[in-house]
Amino acid sequence: MLIGSEKQCIPAVDTKILGLNVTEQCNLRCVYCYQVDRRINKENVISFDVAAAAIEDHLTRDDSFRKVIIELIGGEVFLHFSFVKQLVTWTMERRERWKKQFVFFIDTNGTLLNNEIKEWLFQRREHVIIGLSLDGTQKAHDLNRSNSYERIAPHFSFITQTWPRSIAKMTISPQTVPMIFESILHIMKHGFYVAANVPMEDIWGHPEQKEKTVLIFRDQISKLVNFFGKNAQLPLPNIINLPIPVIASEEHERPWCGSGRNMVAIETSGRVIPCNRYASMSFDQSLFDRPLKPDVSKCTKCLFKPACQTCEALNWEVNGNPEARTSFHCEFTKLQVWGTAQVLAMRLEKGISKFRELSSAELPDHKDEAVKARHLLSSIARVLGEFEKCDNLSDVAMLPRMTDLV
Repeated sequence: MLIGSEKQCIPAVDTKILGLNVTEQCNLRCVYCYQVDRRINKENVISFDVAAAAIEDHLTRDDSFRKVIIELIGGEVFLHFSFVKQLVTWTMERRERWKKQFVFFIDTNGTLLNNEIKEWLFQRREHVIIGLSLDGTQKAHDLNRSNSYERIAPHFSFITQTWPRSIAKMTISPQTVPMIFESILHIMKHGFYVAANVPMEDIWGHPEQKEKTVLIFRDQISKLVNFFGKNAQLPLPNIINLPIPVIASEEHERPWCGSGRNMVAIETSGRVIPCNRYASMSFDQSLFDRPLKPDVSKCTKCLFKPACQTCEALNWEVNGNPEARTSFHCEFTKLQVWGTAQVLAMRLEKGISKFRELSSAELPDHKDEAVKARHLLSSIARVLGEFEKCDNLSDVAMLPRMTDLV
């Protein structure tokens, strides 16, 4: 499975993602979808022969990858359930031939799930996993995803009981920023882990509107910090669980995008592309024939770069170079870093108080824990110290201090 949140981190180093773009068809029109206006032919469906050949190729290769995640992508994949059944059956029947472990991961909006599909999935739950898009409360979800909440809610328990570590992908839009806190708690209440995602595209409106949205986002992060700082037994949602030690380390590098490295995708036409974001329905194909522009991104020396997700295809479209990062989500990322540092500090403070209660005889048994805590505390101090230098919308002066939250 993916490490961290679905779609936000690259997989483990011994795992490859093979994305099969099953269809360009979709039965929803989500407000943030980057595919809607680019679909050349919404009737396009990948052929069985193309999909099977790609699976055979990657499962029989002699390379460093031990496992392949076969990700079925749309559009909405379950518009073509018969194709999914045929492809999964074909792959499982030949498992003795494969050199690698495999699992199917199906991205879905959940609206087409029914008893037949659920029974089929349950019987193959060890080899087929679904990832549900769920944007929070009914109000938030319906604002973003074509009023589809009531069509998917009856299936929540099936998903979480069949795959107990299920991750719900929660995409945040400008309209749902005020609902982030309650949406995350809503998703967790239903038994999902939360992968909350701030879109990297330029969806935030004019500067004054974006500034207002950032302030609301700040308040939502503060609520999350307060709640999860006081409830240390709960897993942190990814939105306030960024890699603080990596940010503060000397290495200062952390890949977010595996495009063309340990990720590859096959279009409905059969064309091989670095990842699904490069598909014809998502990416300006003329860019492949143009020279790259120089990378003049302001992100190059940013301390928070390891915590900042990036999309090479979007970078290329906006800045003319896959390495030249976009920065539409910059303020949001900095607030997430701040929130992560604060909530970790709150939790660490509780842990340190336990160390103080230990006797001198007990302390040696907790030496490793103490070293880790000291290292984390140092990383948190460096990150929070960096905010003292800020002079923009994520200025630490605008943010509540930790003492205001406890």
